[in-house]
Formats: sequence, C-alpha cells, structure tokens
Amino acid sequence: MINLISMEASEIKIRCSALGHIMVGAQLAGSTQELNKGESDIIALVEKKRHDGKEPTQKQNEAYKAAVTKRDTPFKAKLSDGAKTHVQNMWYGQKFEYQKEFSTMATRKGNARENDAIQQVAAMFGLPFAAKNQKFFENDYVHGMPDWLMMLNSRKIVPDIKCPWMPSGLDLFEQDKLKLIYEWQGKAYQWLTGFDHGLIIRVLMNPPDSEIYGLALLFWEKAGNSRREPITEDFLYEVSEMYNFERLPIEERVKIIRCDIEPDDPSLIIQQVGLMREEWKELDYKAKHTNKAELDFLLNRSSF
Repeated sequence: MINLISMEASEIKIRCSALGHIMVGAQLAGSTQELNKGESDIIALVEKKRHDGKEPTQKQNEAYKAAVTKRDTPFKAKLSDGAKTHVQNMWYGQKFEYQKEFSTMATRKGNARENDAIQQVAAMFGLPFAAKNQKFFENDYVHGMPDWLMMLNSRKIVPDIKCPWMPSGLDLFEQDKLKLIYEWQGKAYQWLTGFDHGLIIRVLMNPPDSEIYGLALLFWEKAGNSRREPITEDFLYEVSEMYNFERLPIEERVKIIRCDIEPDDPSLIIQQVGLMREEWKELDYKAKHTNKAELDFLLNRSSF
C-alpha cells in the first residue's frame, strides 16, 4: 500500500480495489444524460400519444418536459454522496496515519485460500504453472497489485480472484452480475497492465481449517449444547463435510466474468480522480478553518 502521508491533493491516487466507490453514477462531462426506465417510458408514451392525435394529461406533459430537459442537458460531472464519504474516509486515514482494519470469516477465507484458488483455476485452463502476482502497478491516478497475471492462447489476461463464503456467492444464474466495486477493480487492473482482457473469477473453496472449529462451535450451540461441553469428533466431521465444496470438480464451482475496459473508461477514471482531488482540497481547507471563527471569538478579549 502506498503511504499517502504528506502527499499533495494533486498527487492523491486511489487503489484499484476502491475505485468503484468514486465511480457510482459516473458519466463523462458533456455527455448525454442517461434516463431511467420511468423517464424513457414517459417520453415514449407522450410522443406516441401525440403521434396518434391524442392529448397527454397535464401530469404526463410535466413529466415529459422534465425527462426531455434532463436528456438534452449536458451532464455535469460530480461525485456521488457515497463517493464523497469515501474520500472523507481516505482523508482521515492520511491525516491521522490511520488505516481501519476489519476481518470477517469471509475475508479470512479469501486471504487464506486465494493462492489455492489460483492453482486450481490454472489447472482448469491447462496451465502447468501459476503463482500469485507480486508486482505492484501504478500510474498517475490508480494503483494496485492484481491477484494474477496470466497468458492464455497468446492473450495476456489479468484475473482477479474472489472466494465467496457461500455457494450462492457464485451467482451462477445471473448473467454477468458484478458489483460495481469489482467491475472497476478489474478494469483498472487491465488499464494499469495494458493486458488484453480483465476477468473476475469467483471460486468456491473450502474455508481454511482454522475456521472450521469456530463454525462447528456455532452449530453446536444452535443445537442446544453448551460451550462447556466438548464438541464431538462426529459433529466436527459433519460440519467439515458440509463445507467441503472441493469435493466437486473446479468446473462446477467457478464463475468467470469478463471485465474488459471500454474506450471511454480511462477518461472517466481520470475525470473522477480529478473530482476526488478537488474534494480533497476542499476537505483540507475545511479542516484548516473549521475552528477559526470560534478561536477568533474566544481569543479576542474585547468580545467578552
């Protein structure tokens, strides 16, 4: 991780894994604004009525006018409220040299089994050797360390590995379902590496052995047993088998989603990082002057 301490606002970059936080609702400045389904529907409805010689209601006309105005007004680039909150959290982390850490069973599983997942997926692709990437990449806007750099059929591919906690986390029945945070992480890695394709690969792996006892303890108590009663070996084995997803072949517990960067995406990232830096400058200014009025009042004896 890059140390942000003492960096100027104009130098601030964002981690690929966090990029999605500032890309919510992002559009290039000056582009045509995207309409939601309701806005598109009202335009189609009113225009059809007018074509058929029917008069729309006053409410429909008002909604139509608002939708057309939005559609025809060039988009003004801005950060979403959520993006601003993320920038504030980044600012606090830099200012106070503080990094919030959190750990859950899901994150511990991902960290512990990621390398094994890479090995198993590589074998599925027929690759004789694979190792977790150790190379750090950065440009003037984003930085990060991809999980894996892969060459397959003469194509350079940068996959990011996700190890969901539960089988439903594979999202096998959702076509290209991808969280925004993962989508932009994949695109950013491809941009940084210059590779041909980006992939998000979900792999269902067993929990690490260190988590199995804790899981068994939860089920043991739910079954009405006391923590003071030792868990039986049979019970521990049953829980272990319930989480033994690797009894299935890798092909049945993997979901691959291509996540290629689009032609306008680099410009969009540059724009949003620019907005992030402007927000950072504003936060610097507010923090510097937040107590000015009260200090002036308190230290000015003539005001008492």
